[in-house]
Amino acid sequence: MKLCFFADKYHLEAYGTPILNNNYTKMPKGPVPMYVYSLIKNSKNTDSDDLESEVREFNTHINVKERQSDDHSRFENHNSFDRKFFSKSQMIILDRLALEFKDIDKEAISNLSHDTSAWKSVNLHDNIPFSSMIDNNPELSKHVRENEIKKIQFNSNVQRVLEQVKTK
Repeated sequence: MKLCFFADKYHLEAYGTPILNNNYTKMPKGPVPMYVYSLIKNSKNTDSDDLESEVREFNTHINVKERQSDDHSRFENHNSFDRKFFSKSQMIILDRLALEFKDIDKEAISNLSHDTSAWKSVNLHDNIPFSSMIDNNPELSKHVRENEIKKIQFNSNVQRVLEQVKTK
């Protein structure tokens, strides 16, 4: 899951947008994309909660094997990789990740994630803002932060409207 973080981080730094657009949480071994984490946790229980259809879709593409002795899940792809699902910029970043991380073990990737400003900027179990994932570009970070604030305000307004509709 750390590679998801680095994919989003690198894409944010290069193009101003993430690939997955997932909320990340600071966990002991590194940033975790919470939506992906929920899909994996629920992959064996397809009728457990609100993610039922998403878990079924996830399971058609990826098999999550039972946790091994090292307490990590193992993944098995049901389909071959199809580049058509990704934009050119996303493929550039994914190709970079494949080269950069091909010989690095999970502990080293975890340690690398702990060296990022995103990891250092929040407390354990807190959400990691996209703006903190951008290193060495304050203007881009500010722009991304402004978009995060707009998204929060929009979601707040939608929630308020939904509550008003419920009370009528």
